[in-house]
Amino acid sequence: MKKKLNESLRDFRKKSIFKHFLSVFAFLAVFSFCAFLASSAFSADFRAFKRDSKRSGAVTEQAYPALTLKWSYTTQGAIVSSPIVYRGAVYFANDAGDVYAMTADSLTAEVKWQYSTDGKIVSSPLADAGRIYVISQDGNLYAFDAETGEIKWTYNIGSTDCASPVIYNGNMYGATGYPNKYIYCFNLSTRSMAWTKPIGQYSYSSPAVYNGVVYVGANDGCLYALDAYSGEVKWFFPTAGGVFLATPCVSNDGNVVYFAGGNDDRKVHALLLNSDGTPKPGWVLNDFGSAPALPTLVSSITEAEGSIYFVSGITPAKLYSLNSSGVTNMAPVPLGNASTTGVVSTPVVANGVIYAGSTEGKLYAVDINGDILETKTVEAPILSTPAVANGWVYVGCGETGDGTLYAFKAAKVSAITYPEDGATVKGQVMLKGVIENAQFNKYTVEYSLGNTAAWVKAGESTTLPAVNNLVSLVTSGFPEGEYKLRLTVDDGTSLNSRAIIGFFINNVITAGTISAAIGGTVTSPDGTEVVFDPGALTEDDTVTIDKPVVYANSAYPSNFTPTEVARSFTLTKAANAVFKQKVTIKIPYADVEVAGKSETNLRIAVWDTSKLKWSVVNTSKPNTEENYVIATVSHFSVYRIFEYKPGVAELINKDTVYVYPNPALGDITYFKCYLGADADITVSVFNIAGEIVAELKGNGFGGNGVDIPWNIKDYASGVYIFKLQAISKVNGERKYVTKKMAVVH
Repeated sequence: MKKKLNESLRDFRKKSIFKHFLSVFAFLAVFSFCAFLASSAFSADFRAFKRDSKRSGAVTEQAYPALTLKWSYTTQGAIVSSPIVYRGAVYFANDAGDVYAMTADSLTAEVKWQYSTDGKIVSSPLADAGRIYVISQDGNLYAFDAETGEIKWTYNIGSTDCASPVIYNGNMYGATGYPNKYIYCFNLSTRSMAWTKPIGQYSYSSPAVYNGVVYVGANDGCLYALDAYSGEVKWFFPTAGGVFLATPCVSNDGNVVYFAGGNDDRKVHALLLNSDGTPKPGWVLNDFGSAPALPTLVSSITEAEGSIYFVSGITPAKLYSLNSSGVTNMAPVPLGNASTTGVVSTPVVANGVIYAGSTEGKLYAVDINGDILETKTVEAPILSTPAVANGWVYVGCGETGDGTLYAFKAAKVSAITYPEDGATVKGQVMLKGVIENAQFNKYTVEYSLGNTAAWVKAGESTTLPAVNNLVSLVTSGFPEGEYKLRLTVDDGTSLNSRAIIGFFINNVITAGTISAAIGGTVTSPDGTEVVFDPGALTEDDTVTIDKPVVYANSAYPSNFTPTEVARSFTLTKAANAVFKQKVTIKIPYADVEVAGKSETNLRIAVWDTSKLKWSVVNTSKPNTEENYVIATVSHFSVYRIFEYKPGVAELINKDTVYVYPNPALGDITYFKCYLGADADITVSVFNIAGEIVAELKGNGFGGNGVDIPWNIKDYASGVYIFKLQAISKVNGERKYVTKKMAVVH
């Protein structure tokens, strides 16, 4: 293995000025460095290395110094990877193979959960849809439950080192190192490779994805552009160096892809993009970072408000800023000598403040003019890239030995915390945010449909918001589409105090036409689904799936706890009020929506409009692997996910055990019971002489009703006695009910 590593990096070693003292550890760190990326970052969250699928590294919130250290946490492994922040927790990993989840905004270090893998971790975690994804050098991709740390699944990537994947339209894109040498597309739904594309060299650069094109660098010095759906190479751009660890960045407007070759190339490339993702001539900045005769190291590039930022050079490494035309914005800021590992901390920009780490053990806060606002000293070199969220700055340190994660709180904060960036909302929405500013005068909340030049005021106040509630926005009647939301804090200074996120208003999830004769399926973008069997409807009709704004939060069984996951299903024609054949609904849920609840105990309940109460749908059952609850229904109404609590209700109750019809007529009758816990059921039927004439088996979920059929065609008319016994699968409890019934032919 060591021989393969040395062979794969021989060009880099020959050209590097560190070739006389790079250690085996340094080679491993260079070879294995990678970082995850999510498709879009939530507001006030920093879900991945460089935050978004374009790899922008920009944060649209204010986190202005001075910084105050609130807590730190030391681990038995260097933190080369970068921390992320997701829904109130900060996640990070170390090169000892440990993954940590900690409370993000605590005043002390609080570990939520921790897991140890069997290999080194130098890639950053990724958060998406309630999952934390981590790649370990034990070869596995881990999918953790973000809240509990439970491993949901693992997948062997097939290599001990790979570049950081990015999630785009439900697929994960990445590039492998030894021994595979390919770019891949991994389908998260099927958990299998959709396609792989061999390349000639390993790739340590992490891909960026925009508009259906994957951009990724490789150690052959080329930037590749691949079709995200087929894997076809659309084009490649050669350089004189090796792209190595530097990750490409797509500009905010999608018109430029920036990348740096490093090593002997010593250039920053700006490739202008046509609408189909093909390149056209842009500009090149030559000879940055070190003397022209020497190779150089370079970080990934960050883009914010039309300018790019990166760290490059060796003795010393410097922070650079260029405008969109390649003109220098400021004098380079020295940050100390580069690390012998070849890993360079990437700067992150938060509303005009550049946060960058250095190997001299300092976190720098620099303004866009190049003036150093503040430095914070830590215990070891910083190779990790900072994460900024909710006015906090998190950074890991460590090159060898132990590593420490630091949590700093900024003095001036403005961030939008709800809705999440990219979320879909409807009806009345309480907009939430965080504001901290000793010079506070007023805050203003505005929204815009598509065009950010036309802002409409949603509300303002000269009083700091209580419990982070900024303003209530009623979206009923708003045109559906993509909106921007902007929070501006006035403190009498010229500082950029704005926070901006994007969200969608969509008052109807989806609608579709169903044929009465052949049935059909309607699926909403969020995964809600309804399936009609042939003949279920009397007439062809249009079905609408919606998220109800208002529904009852009472009148449900005592052994059930409600969630906020609800859907309404409607048809337009009265003739279809009751279904004639099977109709199945599927309601998805996110982990955060059922946090603290047992997923195996999730059920669907229907709102009974005549009795004004929630009734459990007897056929409902959860799929905990795919995060949905499914049920067969007889009519449409509002359906909601509940958690049933075993042990609260009786296992079975005499009043809810019966036969229907009774007297039994025809060929089939049914024994019915309602279960207080998952149970196996046995029904024994006796004649009046006490002889057993039939024994039937069944089982069911707690909180559901169970129907057990009995074919009475060959049984004589008369009076029978049945004993229905249930045995709990939870605690082994046994209970039975005995009743009479009649059969009439």
